Amino acid sequence: MLNLGRHLEMVLNDCCLQLQEYIRKEGRCCKFKDFLANMSDYNNRQFQHLYILRYYPAYLCEYRTIYRYALECLRRESVVSIQSFGVGSLVDMNGFAYALDDLNMTGNNIIYTGYEKADWKQIEHQDIGFEKNLHYMDIADLQPGIQSANLFMFPKSITDFSQNSFERFIKGYLEQSSFTAERVVVTSAISPRNNGYYRNVSQERFCRVVQLFINKGYQPIAPYQNICTPFAAHNSGYYWGREYCNFSIPAEVINFSRSLSGQCPKVRLNGKTCYTCEQYLDKYPLLNANGMSYQLAYLESRNIASGSGKNFETVMGLDYHDFDPDDMPF
Repeated sequence: MLNLGRHLEMVLNDCCLQLQEYIRKEGRCCKFKDFLANMSDYNNRQFQHLYILRYYPAYLCEYRTIYRYALECLRRESVVSIQSFGVGSLVDMNGFAYALDDLNMTGNNIIYTGYEKADWKQIEHQDIGFEKNLHYMDIADLQPGIQSANLFMFPKSITDFSQNSFERFIKGYLEQSSFTAERVVVTSAISPRNNGYYRNVSQERFCRVVQLFINKGYQPIAPYQNICTPFAAHNSGYYWGREYCNFSIPAEVINFSRSLSGQCPKVRLNGKTCYTCEQYLDKYPLLNANGMSYQLAYLESRNIASGSGKNFETVMGLDYHDFDPDDMPF
């Protein structure tokens, strides 16, 4: 696999160049401020560059970590087939690739299928070594059928779907499909903004998906209601470089991001920023790991003889309710 630091350098340098060119042509940064204030209009390519600049490094590491937990449950399966709903820039697929490499699970028995509605700038790691299928559509339009997938991921997307789309996804796709895998993992990464109301919606929707599998003849190997925050116990400055030694962001990228308002031609001309520009524009890329949270359910078919499946606590080597990432077996 390409060194993590080198991969981030390539991705972020390209974003900086694209943003600089856009600012030069637009003559101002005002639209960036509107986007960051509302976190909307994901179809806008320049806003995507800004989003990637701010969040891609941390989210890549989050997905790498979550997929390592999930893959530990499935590493003895002959095939790992994932369906990821709301893949955006493909940051979760790239995190998946690093997790496979971490666990030495690369090979021809890995299938990744991603779904995305918005027209995202997609970043594909150059060393992807597995079959991938990408579909650009609303999850509400997925057609039911026989599904062999055994890993289902919602990468910070489960609260982004409209209620109508989510209901159609549940009732028109999941409820009407037949699932053949003996064991499945369902997992959902939770966005940092998903506190309060959004966190509750995230839990509710996740539990509905898991309950659907239970209704179809699966049983949880571990409790799934809790939201996991593996790095919350660390101090507030705990950053991803402590977890992954090759994690690094070029100094020029950090300086560009934390002084973005200074790139605005209006600022250079007038010598001062517009109201609230610094508040929304001048931010460091997200670096710390403390805000990472996710949900994960590990289930097996009731058709399997009781006790034949690996117990979740045995697979992970720790207690699901209160675990420390330092105790992970990798």
